[in-house]
Amino acid sequence: MLIQEKILLKISLMVSIIGLFILYIISSKISLDFIKIGEIDDELIDKEVKVKGLIKSYQNSPSVMKLKVEDSSGSIYVTAFKDENIKFKTKMNIEVIGTVQKYKSELEIIAKTIQVL
Repeated sequence: MLIQEKILLKISLMVSIIGLFILYIISSKISLDFIKIGEIDDELIDKEVKVKGLIKSYQNSPSVMKLKVEDSSGSIYVTAFKDENIKFKTKMNIEVIGTVQKYKSELEIIAKTIQVL
């Protein structure tokens, strides 16, 4: 290998590592803040939100689960595709990240992730 090729390889590795480090820093700074359920309105349709609250009720179907989640400001339905690893119960405290949608003139969240707190 020529000296110029070795130098070029070292420079490209350093630039790659620096780029990955910068991406890591940027991604750690970009996070969703919690929003109160009562603050969810039509302006948030098709936007991603992060809420937490208690499961007040839930409905099962073969592939989808509909949870009614409540916090101190209100309640909203969360639609989630079934995850065999989580067994939901009423009064369970959860954190939901998902997209706000309107279904039958009611706002709901289509869950991307649900975490039990």
